[in-house]
Amino acid sequence: MGANRNETCGGISRRDFLGCSCLGILGACMPSTAPPEHFQQVRVNPLLETKLGIKFVLGGMVHETAHEGPCRTGKLEHLTYEAESQGFQNQFTQFANELNKRKFPREARILSPVGFRILVKEKDVDFKFPRKYFAQIEEDIANTDLIVVLHGFASDIALKVAERFNKPVATIGNSWVVDVPATLRHKGYESYIALDWEDFNHLVRLLWVRKAFSLTKLLIVTDRPGQAPFGLASAMQDFDRLHALYGMRHHRVSTKQLTEEMDSIIGSEAGQKQAAQIAKDLMGNARAVHMDEKHVVGSANFYLAVKRLMNRYGCNAFTIECREICPLEIAAKYHFTPCMTHSLLKDQGFPAVCQTDINALIPMMALSYFGRRTVYMGNPLFDVGNNILTISHDVAGLKMKGFESAPLPYELRNFTVGGWGVTFRYDFNADKGQPVTIARADPGQSKILITKGEILDGFGVNMIGCSLGVRIKLQDTLKLFRNAADYGGHLIMAYGDYVKAMEDLSTVVGFELVVV
Repeated sequence: MGANRNETCGGISRRDFLGCSCLGILGACMPSTAPPEHFQQVRVNPLLETKLGIKFVLGGMVHETAHEGPCRTGKLEHLTYEAESQGFQNQFTQFANELNKRKFPREARILSPVGFRILVKEKDVDFKFPRKYFAQIEEDIANTDLIVVLHGFASDIALKVAERFNKPVATIGNSWVVDVPATLRHKGYESYIALDWEDFNHLVRLLWVRKAFSLTKLLIVTDRPGQAPFGLASAMQDFDRLHALYGMRHHRVSTKQLTEEMDSIIGSEAGQKQAAQIAKDLMGNARAVHMDEKHVVGSANFYLAVKRLMNRYGCNAFTIECREICPLEIAAKYHFTPCMTHSLLKDQGFPAVCQTDINALIPMMALSYFGRRTVYMGNPLFDVGNNILTISHDVAGLKMKGFESAPLPYELRNFTVGGWGVTFRYDFNADKGQPVTIARADPGQSKILITKGEILDGFGVNMIGCSLGVRIKLQDTLKLFRNAADYGGHLIMAYGDYVKAMEDLSTVVGFELVVV
């Protein structure tokens, strides 16, 4: 699938964005039927519940006069204006009924369809496109992300619709309707064609991911705005470029703002009650706990501060510098590392990357949104001789197999020798042979390097420090290594084979995909 792209699709209001219902992230693994107090208040990323508004337009033609000709045959009584009008109305009613029965992806919102009749007046080759049908499309245009024109004279109607509304226009079929994208793309409009209804549903999901990109707003905690993280210079912080490419936005807060928020939570009886409840929930559902409750509360205070800041500034993605907050001794003072917060956020559908690594954020968003799952990330190690890639970081999630799947079993282990800094420890050995997708964006944010492999084994569950990891069997580790020299730093890993889906996404979202 391909298209000319002149605009970024859609949007939702701030009220809709912030007003979605709550859902407990750990509710599925709780022994009782209702999530505990804290997790009843946890918001799953409202972006995941936004919809792609789809307006179907059924095309047809009616003539003022009854006559036969090179493109029109039949008994004259069937070719009158009245007969053709009734015939089209019957066709539209049947189409609307069938549309109502069809199954579409959860990301789709099907708007009221429109029957668009081109009028052919007596002895007049200037075909008429009545305004009333454009008015019917206009009624829903604010909620419309995609217009789908089907059946008779689709390319002519599609061109008029594209010119008037400048929205992406698609059609469905394996016949002459290829004329629709050919017409529109040549004119500079965005257009798609799906082979059949199954292919159309795939297109809907791709376009929804692009909409999700445009609705992503990153909260970044930094005292060094615009500078790449120390030790990870490939992670360029060009947010103007990210906005131009994908419609993404961001909001920066300083470490001072972060610590003030943490102080507010620590100084509040309600805040500490909430932090204690988080600690209780996490410890109570872990297979094993290797740290004191007071240190789990320390990481919970950081998590709550981040969530407050995200809610305050309307953000739905997160990152913070790791190396930079270390010499400030913020982590040491408040007894936290960002690891647990990254894991919890990702499990709730909020993309969250370590070390302000924007290059990891782009493919993480794509695979998290499309695959609806938590995406792991970490430092790479290339074993070229054995075709093995190692990825290690303490940010495993409980929803790596899907947001709606059962939470994975985990242990809580301290990051530091001092006993603090909560990390989720998941044993990747449980998933030997599991197919995975590995990716990273380039410093220019317009290309994504991608490959696939199978989990070989895991390690680091019983170690402290940034030690958790997974080893992955690849087809050509050397080729990945050579290409990674243009991409840098961390790699992300998603459960499942998403290479083909990412190829399709690249044509819709607008990045270049490099497959190795």
